[in-house]
Amino acid sequence: MRRIIAVVFIMLGVIGWLWPYSPAPTVAAVNSPLLGSAVMLPNSNPGYIPPHSKVRYGRVTAIDLADNRLVITGPAGTEEFTLEDSILVTKENQVVDLNRLRLGDWVKVQFSDIYTDTPSRLGIEGKDRQITALYKGQLANVWPLRGEIVLREVEQYGHTKWTKAEDLLKLAVDPTTEIYRQGQRISLTELNATRAGTEVFAAVSNHFGQRRVVKLLVSPGYDRSFYDRIDDIDWASARLVLAGREFSFDDGTIILGNQRLLDPAALQEDQAALVVGTQTENGYQVAAIVVEQVAAPRLQIYRGEVYDVTSDSFALEDYEELDDNEWDGHRRHKFFLTERTKIIDSRETNRAAITVPLNEFVDSQYEQDPDGSDEGRNTVYPYAYVVADGNVALAINVRDSVDSKWERVSTGRVVAVDEGAQQITLDLVKDWSAYYNKWQINPALNYLQVNRAVLVKNGRAIDLTDLLPGEQLYFVRDNVQATVVLVQED
Repeated sequence: MRRIIAVVFIMLGVIGWLWPYSPAPTVAAVNSPLLGSAVMLPNSNPGYIPPHSKVRYGRVTAIDLADNRLVITGPAGTEEFTLEDSILVTKENQVVDLNRLRLGDWVKVQFSDIYTDTPSRLGIEGKDRQITALYKGQLANVWPLRGEIVLREVEQYGHTKWTKAEDLLKLAVDPTTEIYRQGQRISLTELNATRAGTEVFAAVSNHFGQRRVVKLLVSPGYDRSFYDRIDDIDWASARLVLAGREFSFDDGTIILGNQRLLDPAALQEDQAALVVGTQTENGYQVAAIVVEQVAAPRLQIYRGEVYDVTSDSFALEDYEELDDNEWDGHRRHKFFLTERTKIIDSRETNRAAITVPLNEFVDSQYEQDPDGSDEGRNTVYPYAYVVADGNVALAINVRDSVDSKWERVSTGRVVAVDEGAQQITLDLVKDWSAYYNKWQINPALNYLQVNRAVLVKNGRAIDLTDLLPGEQLYFVRDNVQATVVLVQED
């Protein structure tokens, strides 16, 4: 041991020789029956932490980007942080915009200063944290030591309906799984004491290929499902009104939205939701709430008459912007063109759209009378749909004036892509109803024609081959013919 201590002193001397301007190290020799003989170097700067070593983990329970506010709930409890524009945000090893953050996301929050509540980095965890299925079934077996449960007579939720799934379904359970009964969290051992045949609800994620229970609720009784808009929420009594019925919710209620587990605070009046409740003497007790509201796309969609085309910009006159799924009219808007702006002309209804090179679109500025008057101006490009990021045009679809009677704003999930037919097979389709002010299920629409549409994904125009099964789409369509298709960002 004396030799070890001697070596340490020699090393410290070498460090001092190599770095003469560093503070002289303080050495303490310890001889303890518990630790043995050791040499310790006290921290010469008490309170110092390396950059980004203060870390918090948790699920996002509130976001307000206008007020730069973020609230997460995790092992340290519920905490609120202040966000700055300079924060570095990453997701799946890529730098992304802060507006990619969603309620229910699991995040890693890092700080440069131990005394601040303003993070410098924010890591958004990937799809392995997302909810892939909501099941209900009878509890058949619980194996605490193996971390598994088995359900029988299983049904799976999808698009406001329950459909039969497997007869027997094995699911993984780990220490992070939230298990509730009558509003109280219980252990897997306590669940094992529950009578076989008791109905349970399970929100499940795909964890490295294994179906893992994220949250499980022991059902309080026989259930019924209701789909409508949330009319009212009373936070003091934890009750909501939907479809003329009153429902009570608690910590055990499974609340899902956008494939994420949500906090009750994420619920809002006028949201379209499916509520699964069990009737009691005091009304319905909620087992699960699935928010069917569609997140507004990050990009903007406009339509209007094309005017004032220059070498790097153009304007829409008497244009409309898609705002909260409905067209809102305005007078004039200017857009900038880039080398990546994709332009198509889809005015000919009996053929696919043609791609318009940027220089040809720019040359349309000369489509005016020699005397400079507006008569005859922009006769080549009279009307267009524009997908924009701020004032930058990402994609332009030149069209004839639209008969809005047949136009719909819809959303759906990609099942398959047929490049030859220029079609997308869809499921989980919903249409926006301005009359009812909510998303309505549309089981009749199962494909979309895109040979006369612009497609945009991750802030740039794409081809049909860039679409992947499972991606969520937000689109403007005329019957089955799409005009604009946006891939929703996770």
